[in-house]
Amino acid sequence: MDTAGGLKFAEPFFKTSNQILLYNVDVISSIDLRKFINFDSEKQKAKEEPLATLAVRHRQSSRYFLFEEPKLRLCGWENTKTCEKIICYEAENPTPLAFSGIHCVNKKILDLIPKNEKISFTPLYLELAKKYHIQGYVHDEDIWEDMGESLKFKV
Repeated sequence: MDTAGGLKFAEPFFKTSNQILLYNVDVISSIDLRKFINFDSEKQKAKEEPLATLAVRHRQSSRYFLFEEPKLRLCGWENTKTCEKIICYEAENPTPLAFSGIHCVNKKILDLIPKNEKISFTPLYLELAKKYHIQGYVHDEDIWEDMGESLKFKV
């Protein structure tokens, strides 16, 4: 089902949840999850109501989400290896940030994920960002490692 399809499949487990924390199993990080979740909660209370808050970093990657400053609203994506670029809406000088595989989503997103469809979060977020607020949360000060990528080089 891929990442977003898997969340949709697990929807019955989230009937009483307003926020859902998603954390890729191959990521190790010292991110303060309480601070991250509270950041998302505060944005909800401030009526900015992000559909999702993505943990992102200034780090080397070939793929970046693009965020409009100063509020770090998702406005696109780019792959620097293939020069592919997807723009959700035009923003002046968007900031490229690498996704950390940690995100907090509002329960409302479950209504926007197609049922019984294999779909990843990246294309879903890019499509939803055209109509909804997808928020970035920078956590540069934390330790972060993608063990799936790290292990590829050691095997």
